[in-house]
Amino acid sequence: MSHTATYPIDLVLVRHGESEGNHAQDKSRAGDDSHWTPEFSKRHTSQYRLTSLGQRQAEVAGKWIKEHIHETFDSYYCSEFIRALETAALLDFPAAKWYPELYLREQDLGILAGHSTNQRSLKFAEEEARRSRDPFYYCPPGGESIAGCALG
Repeated sequence: MSHTATYPIDLVLVRHGESEGNHAQDKSRAGDDSHWTPEFSKRHTSQYRLTSLGQRQAEVAGKWIKEHIHETFDSYYCSEFIRALETAALLDFPAAKWYPELYLREQDLGILAGHSTNQRSLKFAEEEARRSRDPFYYCPPGGESIAGCALG
């Protein structure tokens, strides 16, 4: 007797909308570090919220998914990061029960976290040089490599 397994047909991955951290880093790359206040720099990246643009992006993504893929899914998972939870809510799947998943997260940058792109290049030039030589396996002091993050 053969057994037929049922597998999901669709796997839909949605990245969060623009966050405060995305916005601050974009401004920094353009030479404006004004968003990197001492208070902002002390916050862990998991606490970054969506910007108003990020909120609109999440709403648009939800509408697009419902129109082009499906209106409901068997399971819903999201990161425990604030911006991911906000995005999940704004996707507007009314019947969804979202499960927070620890492994859906970004790399911990250790000592490099809480600094703008410009600040990193000035304050941590040697670390940034090491990072550019091997970004996948580079592990910042107090942080983790992308490879380590991917392993969970």
